[in-house]
Amino acid sequence: MIRQCEIPATLIRPWYVLGPGLWPYAILPVYWILEKLAKTRESAERLGLVTISQMLSALVWSVENPPTGVQTVDVPRIHELSRTLSLRR
Repeated sequence: MIRQCEIPATLIRPWYVLGPGLWPYAILPVYWILEKLAKTRESAERLGLVTISQMLSALVWSVENPPTGVQTVDVPRIHELSRTLSLRR
């Protein structure tokens, strides 16, 4: 609907944001294994886990870089933005 209305927008699409506490981190080994297997690598990267800090970096980037159309920030891009923004600080 947003694309049809031609509203400039940034869609940030994390699969799962790791919050406080230890139990969410219990699934990290599963993702590590899935990223190593050829059959599941693409899905594991696309549906990867994002920390709150990485999510905040993506939100900051989206405010600092307003779109002219509709842009989507997926998990690999969220990870990339987090690394880039942490280098700038």
